[in-house]
Amino acid sequence: MTSPDLKWVKFDFTDRLCTFLFGRLAAVKSEKLFFVQVGANDGFSGDPVNNLAKRHNWSGLVIEPVPDLFSELSLNYSDFPKIECLQLACGERREERPFYRIRYRDGKPIYSNKGLSSFHREIIRGHFSSDADFEESVERVQVGVVPLNDLLEERAIEKVDLLIVDTEGADQEVLAGFDLSIYAPDLVMMEHYHLDKISRNGLAQRMHEDGYRRIVGAMDTFFVKPHLFSDIEMEMLGAFHAPILAWRWEDNHFDKA
Repeated sequence: MTSPDLKWVKFDFTDRLCTFLFGRLAAVKSEKLFFVQVGANDGFSGDPVNNLAKRHNWSGLVIEPVPDLFSELSLNYSDFPKIECLQLACGERREERPFYRIRYRDGKPIYSNKGLSSFHREIIRGHFSSDADFEESVERVQVGVVPLNDLLEERAIEKVDLLIVDTEGADQEVLAGFDLSIYAPDLVMMEHYHLDKISRNGLAQRMHEDGYRRIVGAMDTFFVKPHLFSDIEMEMLGAFHAPILAWRWEDNHFDKA
């Protein structure tokens, strides 16, 4: 187990890192920036891009399959016509898939983490101490899946500057439906928390082959294009590529029953 003090260091570092990276992108791109956020939740809770997108008048797609969260997301961006909200999931191909989400009762989520949802039952199950708690709090629904490539082609989008993926273990599936060589985002933020070591390493290798440098945060990994930064900045950021910086699943969750 990791000590509480070290946990604080990891999460505080990640917050500061995110502020630095997103701030640099905002300074370089200004209002011209186009972003895509997959797994956008309500567009407010722990959201890394909401304030910047509104402040700098960015364009983008924000994507969330859960109806209740999508309603909040749409309301959150209702005064920003350059940001389109889509109620669907993203993956490698068009299909319908079973999806696990928090139940709502009388219009309210019955579990504190309302944004907890995934294609992978075992990931959601790991947040609960028993099968009974899981069955009471989580329901299985069907959601539509569309590759990011299709969404971008339909809208004639030629460049994505910022890609954010937070999909509780389906992050690599999202990336499988997105052509890095065509859209070439300058910054990619992907949640690694629910990925095993092999998946994390495979993701890092693919991004490295496409010219990205890896920076590891507590629950997310950032992949950056070096042209955004000076040589000394890249040298400094290069110190933060070690997987040991990542917060581990077993640091936070119950063993599966």
